[in-house]
Amino acid sequence: MIKVVIADDEYYILKELDDIIDWNRIGCEIVGNAKNGREAKELVLSLHADLLITDIKMPFVDGLSVIQDLHEHNKEIEFILISGYSDFSYALQGIKFGVSDYLLKPIDSTELMNAVKKIVRKKEGFPLQNEENPIIEQVVQTNRYIKRALEYVEKHYASPLHLQEVADSLSISSSYLSKLFVDKLEMRFTQFVNLYRIKVSQQYLKSTDKTIEEIASIVGYSDYKYYSHVFKTVSGMTPMQYKSERSYYVNS
Repeated sequence: MIKVVIADDEYYILKELDDIIDWNRIGCEIVGNAKNGREAKELVLSLHADLLITDIKMPFVDGLSVIQDLHEHNKEIEFILISGYSDFSYALQGIKFGVSDYLLKPIDSTELMNAVKKIVRKKEGFPLQNEENPIIEQVVQTNRYIKRALEYVEKHYASPLHLQEVADSLSISSSYLSKLFVDKLEMRFTQFVNLYRIKVSQQYLKSTDKTIEEIASIVGYSDYKYYSHVFKTVSGMTPMQYKSERSYYVNS
């Protein structure tokens, strides 16, 4: 059996994750529930868990930090990251730490089932009955498009980005991709690009002595004034104010 630890600071989500799928049927066992990141890390290590399913926002230690620490400790541990749409740009960082999948809230039982099945197959080659149908496949494929689009932004945010080029890379129409962003993430494509670029620029503002003009160019803005306008719209302060305080995070 695959040992699973689930972590979320909200009781009802922990309860939902416990009950949303038949874990035993797919060769898994929930061995621990954690209410914060520190507890999640301790449970995974003490119980020798194979899989951690965690929210990105957690008390004491955030989900990404827990995953990074555990990945460095044991690269055999698998991870599924859960996030709300406003935190999804952060979830992309999980790719670097071995995150197998990331799911948007509200959690869909089919998506969770498929994500866990993939890990079970990888870990043990467990024989699983294929219960998927065309409707489920369509849902899964939709999320794959979103994920691939976000990954494209992560790789190309420093260059001019247009909806059409991203859609072309996915072999779908720009209108369909635009609809996916609105339906799934509740934001337009340009809003997400700006959110991601500002998040990256905040990292530069916090950790380097580069000028604001240089940082604006690094993250894909040729117009410094426009960058400053977008920065203030997203974070509620100017880049200079943020650089002075160095304590503000996107969507905090």
